[in-house]
Parts: sequence; C-alpha cells; structure tokens
Amino acid sequence: MSKETCIRKVLYNLDAEAIENVTARWMDGLDEGELRSIAINGSDTAITWLTRKYNPIKR
Repeated sequence: MSKETCIRKVLYNLDAEAIENVTARWMDGLDEGELRSIAINGSDTAITWLTRKYNPIKR
C-alpha cells in the first residue's frame, strides 16, 4: 500500500462534523483580536460561525 493510499483512507474516514465541533470549541477560547488573524480557506461553515458569533443578525 502506497503512502498516498494510506493518506486517502484517513481523509475519507474523517468526521467533518466532529472536526467542526472541536474547532468551534477552540475558537470560543480566542479573543476577537486572535480570531482576526486566522485565515479560513474554503470553509463556509467556519465563516458562517464567525459571522454569527461576531456580527449577529438583529431581528
């Protein structure tokens, strides 16, 4: 089995929801200044989470 095959199997078995939950808990511990320095690429969920947390929609 090649290294590429091993990595592919690991990536397919990752639980995206679990990763998002752990990331959200970690981000909750950061202050707003620290959050501004985090680059988020390709993650609509993380961007939505940040937007809701720091720019809530007023109804």
